[in-house]
Amino acid sequence: MLGLPKLSLHLTHKDVYLSYFKSTSVAAAIDLMLAGEKLSLEEDGSTLTNAKGKKVVTLSKEFQKRIKQQIRAGYQIKDMEANFIVYWKDPEDTKEYKILLPKLMLSKHH
Repeated sequence: MLGLPKLSLHLTHKDVYLSYFKSTSVAAAIDLMLAGEKLSLEEDGSTLTNAKGKKVVTLSKEFQKRIKQQIRAGYQIKDMEANFIVYWKDPEDTKEYKILLPKLMLSKHH
């Protein structure tokens, strides 16, 4: 017997609001994180927090639309975790910032 359909979404630089990572409080929270740590979605539907409740990612408007489409199609977010922690160089100030790229796991429900 086959299980319910599942999706694993691996977010990229285009799926997160990059300027959000310039915040010193966000940078401090990400510095203490490791890939694989669990994340939670805030009620606003745009912000992810770590296990300590610190805001660490803001989803892009386009990705928020994509998630809403999946929910309308019958999917639910089952799990979220830090997938990659990488550096991004801002073309405006030429500084490098550590950013968190999450993975979201969705499954179809009845």
